[in-house]
Amino acid sequence: MEIVELFSYGQGAAYEADEFYVYKHPKYPRKYAVDIDGGCSCYVYEPPTVEQLSAETPLGKREVYAAFLKWWDPDYSHDTKLAVMDSLRAAL
Repeated sequence: MEIVELFSYGQGAAYEADEFYVYKHPKYPRKYAVDIDGGCSCYVYEPPTVEQLSAETPLGKREVYAAFLKWWDPDYSHDTKLAVMDSLRAAL
């Protein structure tokens, strides 16, 4: 099994990062896994392992959209929500 990243988007102030990632679920090819990570501007994102993604609850598209909308913060984004949602839809 391999890790397949389908989508990522980062938002945040200059001194912090907040990132949203969508991966193909390793066990369920038609499902997805979401990873949200962040920290100070000096942090480096470490992608999840196959084992970590396999342990995630498999999500459908609607659940991924809901997770994204819950995570989204218009005060810290550099793009419009519509533009980013369009990119997310295209990736899935």
